[in-house]
Amino acid sequence: MRVVDAATVLSYRNTVTGPDSITGVSASAIAAAARLSVPCRLAVETKYLGEDPVSRKQTFQGKGRPALHSAMTEVDRQLSSKSSYVGIAVHDYEHLRAL
Repeated sequence: MRVVDAATVLSYRNTVTGPDSITGVSASAIAAAARLSVPCRLAVETKYLGEDPVSRKQTFQGKGRPALHSAMTEVDRQLSSKSSYVGIAVHDYEHLRAL
């Protein structure tokens, strides 16, 4: 974080809270970004990654656009007080459109 103007954390999970969630896997990066005044986005995945349990938890593919929108809204709400949090990036526009 010391050498960048901004960061995007590949927080590829399809749940919002908990230790293995979007906010959970990104917590240390959000905290580091706040300490260093670096704007930080969290990224979500919409592409098919595979059928194994790890792949399924990393993408919103198959869950639908309403689930993605709900999760992004909740992440925004959960992190609105974090000075470094500046929003969400979607990894792939083509797969977002197909969602």
